[in-house]
Amino acid sequence: MVAMEAVSEYGTVSVEMREAFSDVTTGLTNFENEDVLFAKITPCMENGKGAYVENLSTRYAFGSTEFHILRPRHEIDGKFLYYATFNPFFRSWAEKNMHGAAGQQRVPTRFVKYTDLALPPLPEQKWIAAYLDASCAAIDRAVAAKRMQLETLDVLRKSIIQSAVTQGLNPKVTMKDSGVDWLGRVPEHWLCESLKRATSRIQTGSTPPTSQPEYYEDGTIEWFAPECFGHTINLRAPKKLINRQAFEDNKIRISLNLNNHHQRPLNNVSCNSFQLLTSLLLLHLPSPIYGLYHNQV
Repeated sequence: MVAMEAVSEYGTVSVEMREAFSDVTTGLTNFENEDVLFAKITPCMENGKGAYVENLSTRYAFGSTEFHILRPRHEIDGKFLYYATFNPFFRSWAEKNMHGAAGQQRVPTRFVKYTDLALPPLPEQKWIAAYLDASCAAIDRAVAAKRMQLETLDVLRKSIIQSAVTQGLNPKVTMKDSGVDWLGRVPEHWLCESLKRATSRIQTGSTPPTSQPEYYEDGTIEWFAPECFGHTINLRAPKKLINRQAFEDNKIRISLNLNNHHQRPLNNVSCNSFQLLTSLLLLHLPSPIYGLYHNQV
């Protein structure tokens, strides 16, 4: 059994899930080795989901009905066919020919059947497919190595932040027991304060109902969600823009002055309302930037 989740955007397909033939639900799409899977539903198609099937241990397999199954004839190499249908230009043309309601659009069978592809002679197809296999494998290895490097650097970054905000920058400073279980020892001249004493306000956010578009029409107020935060202390672009009506109907909580919402910018982006976030307004004693780093420990 192959669900849509078992097919990646990089041409791989997991066939680990097995069921007895008698337990297979009717209406699924069947395929076999040397077939090409092509996701037909949005956004899987646009994201590049598809695969050349070559690792089945059984004669047949069954998968989601959201796949087009392409079975190449003897004059077409299956690997080449996969790469031809993965081609971003082909996918872009397929997107323009999708049918259906928003969020449920699909590439119709007619498009797959009657769209022309450039087909070199079979030996050249095999040559191109082998070249792309080797090139993509090299890129995948480089990406994996870079990802591992980034993970190592992320661990190093967290370690540096933890050391700096709990032990300071002077390795020779005299330390003391902080009296806080998770904090451990800190420099003897440091204070230990609760966030309640170090902040003038701790506030959670709210979300204007997305089912009411009148709160988002002609929006000018930046609205941030948790995904707007990356691995740094900087905010990304706001998720949406909301309007003053949402504020007047008490659908949001405002962290800053709405009448002058660029009064206190954070990394050139003003913070106005938050969903599932907690905002801290620090008193004059702690540095706000220091507080941001401490919050990452």
